[in-house]
Amino acid sequence: MRKALWLIMAFICLCLMNPVKGQADSTGSIKVFSAVGTQDTGTISVGGQRLVETKSQNVSELGPLTSMGVMYKTSVAGSVLLSLEQSYAASAVEKTVSADSGFILTHNISVNINDANWHIATIDSVSMPWIRFRIEGLGGNTDSNSIQIKFVK
Repeated sequence: MRKALWLIMAFICLCLMNPVKGQADSTGSIKVFSAVGTQDTGTISVGGQRLVETKSQNVSELGPLTSMGVMYKTSVAGSVLLSLEQSYAASAVEKTVSADSGFILTHNISVNINDANWHIATIDSVSMPWIRFRIEGLGGNTDSNSIQIKFVK
C-alpha cells in the first residue's frame, strides 16, 4: 500500500514539473497566439474589397487537436468575413493569396464583423495540424480597416 502511495506521489510530482505543451501551467495561465499576416505583423490590413490570408501556423504543438478559441476585432466598423482553413502541411506560398490545394475552408467564424469590438468564437473541431485564417473585405468595408486575430488553446 505504501509503495502504491509513493508511486502516485512521484507521478503527480513529475506531472507538475513537466506540464504538457499547450496546457495551462501551474499558475493557471493559458497560451495565446496571434495570427500574423504576410508582413509578420499582428495587425492585418483588410481594407476595401480584398482577400487576405494569414501565414499558416502549426497548432499540433499546442496539445491534442480538438477545439480552440478565437478572438478577433477590426479597427473600424466594416463588413468583413473571417474564416478558418486547415491542412495537413504548411502553405507552399505564404506571401500571396494562394489557391493552395492542401488548405480546406472548414469554418466561417464571422459572416459580418460590423463593429470595432472584440468578439470570440469557439472552433469545435481542429483536426489538421496546420491552420490559417482567411479574411475577406466585403462591400461597404472601409479602405483603412484592419483586423487582429488571437487564438487560444
